[in-house]
Amino acid sequence: MFEEIRKAHFGPDEVSIRALAEKYGVHRRTIRQALVSAVPPSRASTERSSPVLGRWIPVIDSWLDLDKSAPKKQRHTARRVFQRLVEEHDAEISESTVRRYVSEAKRNRAFGVAQVTGPQSHPLGEEAEVDFGQLSFMLEGVMVEAWMFVMRLSASGRAFHFVSYNQAQEVFIEGHVRAFEHFAGVPTRVRYDNLKTAVVRVLKGRSRVESERFTQLRSHYLFDAFFCLPGVEGAHEKCGVEGEIGRFRRRHFVPLPSVASLFELQALVREGDERDDQRHVEGQHLSVGEHFSLEAHHLRALPGEPFASELVLRARRHEVTGLRASKLLLRAGHRDGAKSDRAPRGQYRRPLRRRSTPRDPRPSPG
Repeated sequence: MFEEIRKAHFGPDEVSIRALAEKYGVHRRTIRQALVSAVPPSRASTERSSPVLGRWIPVIDSWLDLDKSAPKKQRHTARRVFQRLVEEHDAEISESTVRRYVSEAKRNRAFGVAQVTGPQSHPLGEEAEVDFGQLSFMLEGVMVEAWMFVMRLSASGRAFHFVSYNQAQEVFIEGHVRAFEHFAGVPTRVRYDNLKTAVVRVLKGRSRVESERFTQLRSHYLFDAFFCLPGVEGAHEKCGVEGEIGRFRRRHFVPLPSVASLFELQALVREGDERDDQRHVEGQHLSVGEHFSLEAHHLRALPGEPFASELVLRARRHEVTGLRASKLLLRAGHRDGAKSDRAPRGQYRRPLRRRSTPRDPRPSPG
């Protein structure tokens, strides 16, 4: 606008200041500013005091500064900052005030913030979603990376979480068994991406060649599998469980929990599941626990016999009789060996002691 004002006044028509103010609908002071300089003057901004937020700004800034060294997916969101202020400091402050400050503070720290939401509707007991999410925690003073198996009921939003050091098939299978026991029922259909623990080969469209163990699991619990399209096309098809992974990780793993064993961490995860029954999904009047009490009646009953989540593997001298996600039981011949907590390679590991049988002095046949 300044350019047009200057051209009209200094041009051959020499339009007056009063006429320019009436034409552009601005004050004559603005017209005079345009005639003096082609660059609009900067507006003077007055800093306003924050009587309620002011005392908490150093606390919030310290949390956001610590996020620089935290895993990217386990940094403070505005909601998590508000929750910690209320829970740890008994702060009497509105969440909207915290959100405005955190948004501005993150922009100054170059933290990208992006959020996309959309309404969904699911019949009770009809569907669940499964995925793995990565997380970090402190194990005896050392930061360790692990994986969290998550199954989320799409209707009520109730979820089950199970932490392990890897995404192996026994973790995948045992996660299902524990999740169905946690819900005391089985949904009609479970939605997956193309996990290698379930899918051997991706065919055209949604056709898949399933692994034998996964097919046995589905046959035992009588649920259908729905596989998302690979790549960007199927990125939105199981957003419920992906959002749940991030929410649970921010709510219960920020700051990083410090534990002495994986079993202690599992206890914290179970406590988190119990507390989350009291929360409300956005747009829902009932809490997650109240909504699940309605959905529980629509789930398929559990089979009379539990699914054998253990794998039986045979070696030349030792027989692995029970390979599960949480324990490894070795038996040499017919004598029981030792149990060992499983741990990731190169990280925390307890030595595994095995009792081997005496070598048979007789020559082997052939």
